[in-house]
Parts: sequence; structure tokens; C-alpha cells
Amino acid sequence: MPVPLTGSEYLELLPVRWQAITERGIRLPHRTYDCDLLGPYRGQDSDVVARDGKWLRRAVTCLHG
Repeated sequence: MPVPLTGSEYLELLPVRWQAITERGIRLPHRTYDCDLLGPYRGQDSDVVARDGKWLRRAVTCLHG
């Protein structure tokens, strides 16, 4: 019998991208994702040196295209 996923389990199954957060937000092909929550991270490097300072992104909740 299938068991429903919890919210955190669902997030773990989403594809992962390492992405820079620019002044305009997160740029993907043909889309720019942006929201106020990105403010403190704009233009900042993450602490993950192995990923060239990029941030881990699994899900985006704000979309402006």
C-alpha cells in the first residue's frame, strides 16, 4: 500500500540545481524566479566551496516571468 509523502520527503525527491542568486533573482532558461526571501542572498556566495559559491535550489515558491 502506498504511503503519502511528508513535505520534507517530497522536497528530497525534487531535482537539485546549484544556482547563483543575482540581483534579479534566479535565472533559468526563459524564466527569472524572484521573491523578497532572496534579498539577503543576492550577490552573495554560499559557503559550499566545491560548488563555486552557488546555492542549492530544490523548489521555488515565487515566480515572476
